[in-house]
Order: sequence, then C-alpha cells, then structure tokens
Amino acid sequence: HPNFNANVTAEDDHCSPTGADIPYFKVERSDDKTLTDKYPAGTTVITWWFKDNALVQNEIGCPQNVVVTDSAGPKFDCKSEDRTYEIETGCTFSSDKVEWYVPSPTDNCDGDDPKNMVFTLILQQMKSKTEVKPGTSAEKYVYNTNTLQYSPVIPDLVAGIHKASWVITDSKGNESDSCTFYVHVKDTIPPRPVCPEGVNVNAP
Repeated sequence: HPNFNANVTAEDDHCSPTGADIPYFKVERSDDKTLTDKYPAGTTVITWWFKDNALVQNEIGCPQNVVVTDSAGPKFDCKSEDRTYEIETGCTFSSDKVEWYVPSPTDNCDGDDPKNMVFTLILQQMKSKTEVKPGTSAEKYVYNTNTLQYSPVIPDLVAGIHKASWVITDSKGNESDSCTFYVHVKDTIPPRPVCPEGVNVNAP
C-alpha cells in the first residue's frame, strides 16, 4: 500500500501561528477501509481532516486520489502440443471433433471467474509451421463460457496445417500471453477411379 503522511501549513489561519504545521486528526477512505488496507484497481479517494487551534476548532477536509492501474493480463497453463486428425468422409474434418483445450485462466483482479474475461481463439491456415498459406488470413472466434459455443461458428477444417492461438482478455483490457499449437488435418482417403465399361470387339 502507499505510504502516507499529511500536514497543512497555517499561513492563512488567523487563529494559529503563521507557518505552523497542523497535523491531521482523522483520515477517511471512500471505500470505508482502513488506510493501510490494500487498494483496488481504480480510484480511491482519501480525505484528510484538519482542525485549527481556535476555540471552536474549525475543520476542513483535504481529498487525495489514489489511482491503482491494473496492467497485468490473465495467466493460464498452455497446452501447446500439436494435434493430428484424419478426414473420415468428405474433404473436411469437423471442428466439433477437435480438442481445442479451452484454458482455465486466473487474473490478479478478476480472479478465476471466466464471466469477467474474453476467450479468443485465432485460427490461421499455414503452408508450413513457419509459413502462412497464401491467400488466407487469421480469423478470430470468441468462446462463450456460458453456452460453450464459438462466435462465429468455427468452420470444418480442410486438409493441411492450422495454427491455433488462445488469447484471454480481462475486464480491464489486459491480454494474456498467446498460447499457440498446430492442428494437422490429413486426407487419407484415396481417389476412387471410375473405370470405363468393357468394349466388345468382333474379330475380323
């Protein structure tokens, strides 16, 4: 917590010696906690109260803002192992069958309540693990922790390499470190040739 000390100089107080220091006699926090308690993210107002040496002892409050900025992003265990799937039918693999490993983050201010955070999955088709597939761009999908659904819906994956990255954002807009893994989709279905029908030929 911050270190505090407060005095005022009685230069304009006609009932106190000019230049004398008047110590505060009480201090209040806007959140009703004690001065030495931890301060939450945001602005907390501290009011220092002083009174002079007059018989009536006039009181005056001096407000002070304590601003705490949250700049730390959420933390979570990153499961960065590659995943490999084989197309069973058609020419794509169902995204519903992919294990995306939704993170379980914690945050220094939001705690572990996912309702206060935004879960974003970023997908990018790759030519290799180090080269983006030409003509493609990264797409973002937000995971709803209540409905357990993505918005927009993740399309089925074509054969190839897909780079997937999780980023979690807390209620103050701070982002976590990115957690990246690769999804390999293999097409193992061989072509099915259409053979021509037999031809009957009369011998000469």
